[in-house]
Amino acid sequence: MQKPLIYRSLTATDFVDEFRRMNRGSGFTRDGLVSLFHYLEERADACDSPLELDVIDLCVCYSEHPNIESVASDYGVERDENEDDDEFTDRVRDEVENEGYMWKFEGGFMVEDC
Repeated sequence: MQKPLIYRSLTATDFVDEFRRMNRGSGFTRDGLVSLFHYLEERADACDSPLELDVIDLCVCYSEHPNIESVASDYGVERDENEDDDEFTDRVRDEVENEGYMWKFEGGFMVEDC
């Protein structure tokens, strides 16, 4: 017999606090975690199903980058000398989205690669 599950609704602050409580906050800024929270909230709404908070899994599947150059470095993308910022960002996004998903937020870029 399966045990009943208890769900707890989290705010963005609760979400950030859970990362800190588990000593997993150093890989993300507060803005990055809030952005991740809203992204996951949208996914849960789209699936019409709650998501289980697994901080370790989220740390494995998501990475925060301060700028597009950092993302490009992780994916082995080098800037062409004639490329403007938008073209470079689009090319990096195309490379990332072969394997995952990337979005820009106020403090940088978040990459999902699981």
